[in-house]
Formats: sequence, structure tokens, C-alpha cells
Amino acid sequence: MNFLAKLLQKEKKHFDLLHNQTQHLLVSIFLYALISPLFSLFVNAFLWRELQNFVTVALYNLAMYAVVPFGFYINGYLLKKYATNKLYLFGLLLEALATALLIFLTHITFLTVIIFGILQGFAISIYWANRNLLTLQTTKNDNRIYFSGIEITSSTITGIIIPFLIGNFIIFGTTISLYTPLVAYKILAVIMLVVSIFIGIHILGMAPTKNSFSSLWIHNASKRWKKFRWYEVCVGFFSGTTSFIPALVVLVFIGNESTLGAIQSISAITAAIIVYYLAKKLHVQHRLHLIITSVIISILGALAFSLLFSPLGVYLFFISTVVSLPILWIPLSSLNYDLIDEDEQSNLHYAYVCDQEIYLNLGRVLAIAIFIILIFVFSKTISLRFVPLFYAGIQILFFFIARSLERTKNKL
Repeated sequence: MNFLAKLLQKEKKHFDLLHNQTQHLLVSIFLYALISPLFSLFVNAFLWRELQNFVTVALYNLAMYAVVPFGFYINGYLLKKYATNKLYLFGLLLEALATALLIFLTHITFLTVIIFGILQGFAISIYWANRNLLTLQTTKNDNRIYFSGIEITSSTITGIIIPFLIGNFIIFGTTISLYTPLVAYKILAVIMLVVSIFIGIHILGMAPTKNSFSSLWIHNASKRWKKFRWYEVCVGFFSGTTSFIPALVVLVFIGNESTLGAIQSISAITAAIIVYYLAKKLHVQHRLHLIITSVIISILGALAFSLLFSPLGVYLFFISTVVSLPILWIPLSSLNYDLIDEDEQSNLHYAYVCDQEIYLNLGRVLAIAIFIILIFVFSKTISLRFVPLFYAGIQILFFFIARSLERTKNKL
């Protein structure tokens, strides 16, 4: 207990050094992490439970990611009239409401899935556009690795407990013959809405920030930013399918939401330990080390799943995905903001945020579309077995792109 007290005291000192706005942002991100599993992991599990169809789940994610870039540009126009923190709150509440409405629907069709995927994509874009903008405005080069590390670590820590509790709550009612899994999802949706309101109260406590944009488009991108666009496409290609395929393979091969929540929690424990250690020990110059670590972990996990194609392979694949993604996002976030800062025109910062979303989600949409096509051309089994390995291998490309970016930075 003494060790834990000292650790918390030490972290509090680090936290207190951050700007007041940055502290508010981190707290809101932590609270968001308490309900985020319902927006991602369990909404895919819900769709699978209701429809038992790979293509339907994939279409939901494809529609969602396809809309995200448009939402970022719409948000740019909204920022001319509304404060960043208020739009941040609007995106959060819309995301929660869209998820709740989907769960409460009495009948779900392909069209319904696409419509709610579009609505969710728009909500996500409004939320993340303003979250990214607030992060850019409240952090600097010297504290971004620490900010990203704490942001991801705190989210990962909540991911240890929350998925386990949600998964077991969904199944527990059936075990004691008290409520059905569908009723459990509806109860969780109501809780999610209540938590979102509490987050909103906290967000409104942030001081409004002024936004001035000369343009929402980048007309003369630097060579380094053009390279970074390809980096974003590769990252999107990998992260697009990992948003739902790991959950599907668990539900297909191993069990129900209880198992899914337990595996997510176990994976999160591993990820939290690794990411926390890396965030404390490494600095900006170690970004390539983080990327290659993520690449190796994800490829090994996908390879194990493709070769074994068994419950053991599922465990290894799921854990590798949960561990590798946070390690990847730390250098990506840091590199992204540094490249934006290189352009001295601060009124173009939001244009860069929009630009990156176009290429990130282009990669996601391409990845999911290819996955759907492969299901029809070959089979569900072949697609599910080999697509993760192919997409994990794509990461090798963005390692070389990142290395090229770092080398040109050193020359500059």
C-alpha cells in the first residue's frame, strides 16, 4: 500500500505540472473511457448477437468510418460559431444517444445498420475533431509523449475493469434467470447516457478556446506531410478491421460477451503495464522503437491466429491487438502534432487535423471493403483467418515511412 501511495503521489506531481486546461481534458478523457467499450467493443458484439452476420458488422464499421472525414469538415464550419469544448460535448452526447437508440430498436435491418453507422460516424468525428484540437491547443512538444502515455494508459486501465464488468453483466442475467442479454444491453445504454451527462457537466467547466481558421484545406503540403499521409493510410488499413474482427473471432470461436469482456480485460492489463513503462522511459527520439515494437507484436499475434485457427490462436491474436495498438498510437500522436507545429501558420492547424482524418479513414474504409469483398469471393472462414495477418503485415510499410520522416527531421 505504501508503494501504491508513493506511486500515486509521484503521478500527481507530474499531473500538477500540466496546464489547467490540459488537466481538464485528461480527466474528461478518463471519464469517457468508462463508457467507450459500449461505443466500440460491445456495439459490435450486440450486432453479432442480433444478426449473426459478418457482413452486417463490417458494413456498420465501413459506414461509420466513411462519414468521419466529412464530419471533421462540418465541424470546422461549426467552430466559427461555437466553442470547442461545447462541440466536444455535443459529439459525445450524440455518440451516446446513437448507440442507445440502436440498442433499443425492436427490429434491425441492413439499412438500419448503415443509417446508424453513418450517425455514429458523424458523432465520432465531432467528438474526436474537438478532442484532437483541444489536445493540440493544450500540449507542447516537451509534454506530448507524457500526455499521450497518460491518456492511453488511463484509458487502458479503465479497459481492464469495465469490459469485464459489462461482459459478465450481460450474461449474468441469463445465469440467474432474471433478465435477458437484450435487457442487459438496454440497462447499460441508460447508464451510458447518465455517465455522458456527468462528463458534460465537467466539460462545460473548461474555458472556451478561440478558433481562427484561414482555410479548412491544405493547398501546399510539405514533402514530410505528404509522406505522413501515406503513414496515416497504412495505420488506418490496420486499425480499421481491428475495431471489430478481434471481437468477432472471440464470439465465434470461444464464447459470449462474458468471455469477450474477460479477454479484453486481461489484454488491457498487459497493455497498461507495457505502455506505462514505455511512456515513462522513452522520449520523442524513441518513436521508431515504439513503432517496430507494435509491428512485431501485431504480426506475431496475427500469425498465431492464422496458423492455429483455434481458441489459443484467438487468445494470442486478441491480446496482441490490444497491446500493439496503444503502443502504435503514442508515436503516431506525437509525430502528428510535431508535423503540424512545423507549419508556423497556426490558423491552418485544424486543416491539418481534417487532412489526416481523410487519409486515416481512407485506409480504414479500404480495409473493411476488401474484407467484405473477400468474404464473397472466397468464404467467411478464409477471410477471417488470413485478413488479420495481411493487414498486420501492412504495418511494415509505415515503419519505413516513419523512419524516412524521422531522418528528414534530423536533417532539418
